[in-house]
Amino acid sequence: MFRALVDGGPQTAREIAERAGLEERYVREWLGRQAERGRVTYDPTAEIFLLTPQQEARLAGEAGQTHDQ
Repeated sequence: MFRALVDGGPQTAREIAERAGLEERYVREWLGRQAERGRVTYDPTAEIFLLTPQQEARLAGEAGQTHDQ
């Protein structure tokens, strides 16, 4: 789902779910938890999720530290 955010830019949960081929309900729940942790940003006015440049950099760093990506 992070890849869907990086590739698609700011999107609604529905758009991310469609891009990732997953059910919207589960994507919305997962994104909500990620937003609570500061890993993604949620704009309630536009109802979109996005990654700031800092979040993208952190995500890239974390991906480089794992062996399963």
